[in-house]
Amino acid sequence: MIKKITTILFFASSLTLSSFAQQFKVAYASSALQKPFTGKVFLYLSKNNTEPLTASIGFEPLTCFAIDVKNIKSGEDVVIDNHAVSYPVIPSDIERGDYYIQAVWDRNLGGRSIAASPGNVYSKPQKISISKDRNQSFAILADQVVPEQVFTASEFIKELNVPSRLLSDFHHKPFSLSAAVQLPLEYYKNPEKKFPVVFVVFGYGADYHRISGNAGMKHISLGSEPVIRVFLDGNCSLGHSAYANSENNGPWGDALTQELIPLLEQKYRCNGARMLMGHSSGGWSVLWLQTHYPEVFLATASSSPDYVDFRSFSKVDLYQDSNLYYNKKRAGIPGRDCGGKISLCLCQRDVSGRKCYFKRRAAALF
Repeated sequence: MIKKITTILFFASSLTLSSFAQQFKVAYASSALQKPFTGKVFLYLSKNNTEPLTASIGFEPLTCFAIDVKNIKSGEDVVIDNHAVSYPVIPSDIERGDYYIQAVWDRNLGGRSIAASPGNVYSKPQKISISKDRNQSFAILADQVVPEQVFTASEFIKELNVPSRLLSDFHHKPFSLSAAVQLPLEYYKNPEKKFPVVFVVFGYGADYHRISGNAGMKHISLGSEPVIRVFLDGNCSLGHSAYANSENNGPWGDALTQELIPLLEQKYRCNGARMLMGHSSGGWSVLWLQTHYPEVFLATASSSPDYVDFRSFSKVDLYQDSNLYYNKKRAGIPGRDCGGKISLCLCQRDVSGRKCYFKRRAAALF
């Protein structure tokens, strides 16, 4: 009897949840994708940013919803309502007002950012007004496709794409490592000379395409010795690989040292001396590479690296503390103070290269 009553209550609560849900009906155009879609559909809403897909989560207000769908055909609506994964509130509880809204059909093709991953289908921004009527329904059509990035080479700037058997085996699909190579001015003047190599790892969000077409980029030397610079791209579908061998991202470090570097040195005149430079997440990357492959790299310059020790990670000891938001006395651990509320935006990476994100907004403390 109790089980029956519980079932009835659950069914009734589900009906109530659906009855008062703010609904968004999302479809994609056949011009953008000509085959059925299976994956995640995302919806982004912002009151301030006219292109919500470009918003920086954690730095500006943004509302997000996501659902998993299977075998959806072009022109077929999927409904995003209170059953969606939601942040920071479910659709029916969203603050009333005017919003800019965009949708993305994520094809999971490997890009770092869902909104900028080549091949993903998205909608143009449109403005909607959410009123007190919690039964409103809005239609969004995704008819745009994120284009592939095109690299522009020059006399001294080259693109390097290296198929990776190690990462392909890990991901069970074709996988390549990419980089931009800057040759020294002396490279063509002295065809017999070989050069040391400086590998540069960018911080989170940047990739080697920023070197594309940059023919006038300054050349550097180590003392009086000109060098080949290789701008690596550590981006992956979970963020930044850090070129660490990882249970999440695969053997990026091994792929770099066993596949990319050998091909680089076959293609260009390198003398075997290899150095590392990196900033931010790239700074963490080069420290990891130097300590794990000391026989491969001679020296490392790391600036502003991500945390390399987690005993005081945004005032939390990840080795000892059990809570990211409250200390043992149940007092709030200050992160960003937002009007008397604790707001934390943390980026954690452990020594295995795993990367996690924590984003919470706790109620005001009493």
